[in-house]
Amino acid sequence: MLDDHFKGLGQLLGDPVKLVDVLYVLCQDEANARQVSDEDFGRAMFGDAAHRATEAFLQQLIDFFPSPRGPQALTTILTEARNVRQRIIERAEAVLANFDADREANKPMHSFGIVPACSASTPASSPSPNSS
Repeated sequence: MLDDHFKGLGQLLGDPVKLVDVLYVLCQDEANARQVSDEDFGRAMFGDAAHRATEAFLQQLIDFFPSPRGPQALTTILTEARNVRQRIIERAEAVLANFDADREANKPMHSFGIVPACSASTPASSPSPNSS
């Protein structure tokens, strides 16, 4: 998992299904003792549970290294990855805070010269002078 600039670890962390499968294998003895099937385990792995399980897996991976340099390097890499993830979330939240779905939906129409009518500014129709 750590060769080729942590390519295997990156692939594992980028594939939630495979990650849950690996986590299940690592927890299989306890899951069997509690009569938790792999399907039940997988269904339980979402949101905060998946996040906590991933963090526990990464911490155990760090602790696995016998020399101090291995854990130190991996800790630094994972800390930076967490920082990047946090910045992405913060930027996404900032974009969503100012997001106007109607404005964005109208942009393609404006590029074709179509200006959607706003119901609040559309005058009510009045009878034409020729109608009777």
